[in-house]
Amino acid sequence: MKHVLCTGQPGCVKTTLVRRCIEEIVGRGIHVTGFVTDEVVRNGSRIGFDVVSLNENGTDDLRGVLSRKRRYNTDSDVVWKKTGNYHVNVTEFERIALSAM
Repeated sequence: MKHVLCTGQPGCVKTTLVRRCIEEIVGRGIHVTGFVTDEVVRNGSRIGFDVVSLNENGTDDLRGVLSRKRRYNTDSDVVWKKTGNYHVNVTEFERIALSAM
């Protein structure tokens, strides 16, 4: 199997499942690459997500801001797109996630 995509409702442990599967696969000597998104919580509330690429050992490599409820970086070279309650940092997604695929 070359690619795995895990979807589901918020809070249904998708990232936990993927990270545990990666540990198991890497433990069998298989190299894993790709990316996950980690929830970012502040004061008990979700404020967004980070995008995290995985190196061949399945451990975190690069991390960047994927989305936030409030856009905080207004650099002209960063592209943000609004979807639902979140501002998505397209620039960081392309830099980290696309290169990891």
